[in-house]
Amino acid sequence: MTVFIAHAPADRPHAEALERAIERRGQFTELDDGQTAQRPVQQGDVVVLLVSQALTFATALLRMELRAL
Repeated sequence: MTVFIAHAPADRPHAEALERAIERRGQFTELDDGQTAQRPVQQGDVVVLLVSQALTFATALLRMELRAL
């Protein structure tokens, strides 16, 4: 199982803090700021979408929302 943390580029410090907390609990994580292609979400994977004001202005907002859905 992989936990994908989708976030706006401006929210990277918050996403990294969440990533560290999840990894301490033994889960594999990947950050997704919408700038690079990620592998498809597979059964058993989780997508966490960090919603913030910065996300509303992110260029990859639609792609990250679709991935989370």
